[in-house]
Amino acid sequence: MKYFKDYLKDRLLYLLLIFTVVLFINGILLLYLRVFEIVAYIDISLLIIILAFLSYDLYKYLYKRRELAVYYDNIPYGQMTHFKERYDKEYQKIIDRLEKILKDKDALFERKEKDMIDYYTLWVHQIKTPIAAMALLADERGDIELKSELIKIEQYVNMVLGYLRINSESTDFVFEKIDLDKVIKEVIKEYAVIFISKKLAVDYQKIDHIFVSDEKWFAFVLSQVVSNALKYTKTGGIKIYKKDHYLVVEDSGIGIMKEDLPRVFEKGFSGHQGRKDKRASGIGLYLAKKILKELGSDIFIESEYGKMTKVYIDISDKKTIIE
Repeated sequence: MKYFKDYLKDRLLYLLLIFTVVLFINGILLLYLRVFEIVAYIDISLLIIILAFLSYDLYKYLYKRRELAVYYDNIPYGQMTHFKERYDKEYQKIIDRLEKILKDKDALFERKEKDMIDYYTLWVHQIKTPIAAMALLADERGDIELKSELIKIEQYVNMVLGYLRINSESTDFVFEKIDLDKVIKEVIKEYAVIFISKKLAVDYQKIDHIFVSDEKWFAFVLSQVVSNALKYTKTGGIKIYKKDHYLVVEDSGIGIMKEDLPRVFEKGFSGHQGRKDKRASGIGLYLAKKILKELGSDIFIESEYGKMTKVYIDISDKKTIIE
C-alpha cells in the first residue's frame, strides 16, 4: 500500500496530464461529431488503453521498489543485474563511482590508522627506555616514591597503546589456555613498589585455574583493575580471589557512589571522585570492558561508597573461542 501511494505521488503530474488530454479530446469530438455514442465508444477504448499502460507502469514501479528494498537490506558489490532500463546503467555508473570512492577512503583511513599505531608503538618503546633508566636510578637511591610514580607513568603509556590497538580494525588476539595464577603474580609484582610505598596489604591465595583467553590482553585488563584499586585505596589492602566463575579484585578504598555505578564503563566517565581528583582519565575501565568483550568475557562492579569496591571479571571458558 505504501508503494502504491508513492506511485500516485510520483505519477501525479503524469496522471493529471493524461486526464487533461482525455478531456481535451472529448471536447473536440463532441464539438465536431456531436454523436454521444461514438464519443463514449472512443472514451472506453482510450480508457482501456490507458489502464493497460498504467497497469504495466505500476507493475514495473512496484517491482523496482521491492528490488531496491532487497538491495538496501543486502547491499551487494558489483552489478545490479535485475535492472535493465537504459537509465539504470547511469545509476550503476554512479554506484560504481561511489563504491570506488568509498574503497579509496577506507584504504586511506587504514593507512593513516596503521601509521598512527606504528608511530605510537615506536614512541611507547622509546619512552620506556628513559623510564627504565630512571627506575634504575630510583632503585640505586632507594627512592620508593619516585619508583611508584614511574610505574604509574609506564602504566599510562601502556594504556595509550592499548587504546589505539583495541580501537583499530585489526587486533593481535591469541587465544590459548592460560594459568590465572601466573597472570595475577605478574600483576602483583608489577605494582609491588606501590603496595609497599602505600603500606597496603595483598590478600591472595593460589587459585589453580586454567582458562582460555589472550594472556597479554587479560593481563592488561587485570593491571588496569589493580591500578584503579591502588589509586583509590588509602588504608587496608586489596584481596584477589575466585568466586564461582569470576575473578574478584576487592579493595578497601573509598568506593563508588551508587549513582555513578551504571556509568563507570563509559568512555571518559570519571565519576564523583574522579571529578574531585581531576587526574582521572575515565579510560581504564572503558578499555577493560571493551577488551573483555572482544575476548568473549565480561566485567561488572559492586561497591559501597566509603567502604569497598569489588570488581568481577568473568574467567569461564563458555564464551571464549580458540582461533
